[in-house]
Amino acid sequence: MSCLFALAAAACSRGTSTPPASPPVIPAPRHTAYTGGTLTLGSPTHIVVAPGAPERVREIAAILREGLLDAAGVEASVRADEAPPGRKTVSLVLVPGRDSAAPEAYRLEVDSRIEVSASDPRGLLWGVQTLLQSLDVSGDTVTIPKGTVSDGPSRPWRGLMLDPVRSFLDLDFIRRTVRVMSAAKMNVLHLHLIDDQAWRFESKAFPKCNRPGEPFYTQAELRDLVAFAARYGVDIVPEFDVPGHSMTAVNAYPELDCERRPRTMNQAILCAGRPFTREFIDGLIAESASVFPSPYIHLGGDEPF
Repeated sequence: MSCLFALAAAACSRGTSTPPASPPVIPAPRHTAYTGGTLTLGSPTHIVVAPGAPERVREIAAILREGLLDAAGVEASVRADEAPPGRKTVSLVLVPGRDSAAPEAYRLEVDSRIEVSASDPRGLLWGVQTLLQSLDVSGDTVTIPKGTVSDGPSRPWRGLMLDPVRSFLDLDFIRRTVRVMSAAKMNVLHLHLIDDQAWRFESKAFPKCNRPGEPFYTQAELRDLVAFAARYGVDIVPEFDVPGHSMTAVNAYPELDCERRPRTMNQAILCAGRPFTREFIDGLIAESASVFPSPYIHLGGDEPF
């Protein structure tokens, strides 16, 4: 029986070819057309952007340069003119008007050279991430499959939540998480900063909320984190739990409580009848808006009171 299967397999394989294997890109692209064969990359590789390209395109080119070095050991330079003939090149091309309704869509083409094109820098970044995921590194040899990838997200909000309130997370961990998110084309980091257990957001208006000896992020650190995340295409949405889950705030400022007294876990709620509560929430939102440019702030609202 095994001989029959072997003969059948051999007969079926005659006149056909095995389709090129798809690289392990996450998430899987919508459309791929691999043609077979690979392009070998090496040092030096030139990343070409158009003269006068927006600064964001140059920033994405720098991300690609860093990614090629980190992932494959390939040294690349960024230039605003044509690369010398015979050199390996990656062109980042903005095509205004193409897919204008889908600014995060992109096209990656690999033949004797590589081109990433999109109508918006957001699409260019995701095309660069697909390029980096498509690299195959075997010893000193770095290749990428020839063909075309066309992709774009099906959802505008692709988020991940981190909760440093209950377990503090150092900034290096959060930065690494941002880079992993970007590689997977996730674009929103929901950062939970205030709850019963702790205040991880530095409040200059209400400093007693930051208890002595308890770790928190300064406003300057958070602004740096916002800028870092934006470089990788990730927006940070802060979460401040109010009016419930406010044990830290109520114990720091008892006048926030209707009876002006401290509360235990899951029992603290900001008193709507006290003028200071409105002052407190207004001040918190103002401080948040000065740090996070996100159009959204999560203010809890899941309270069972």
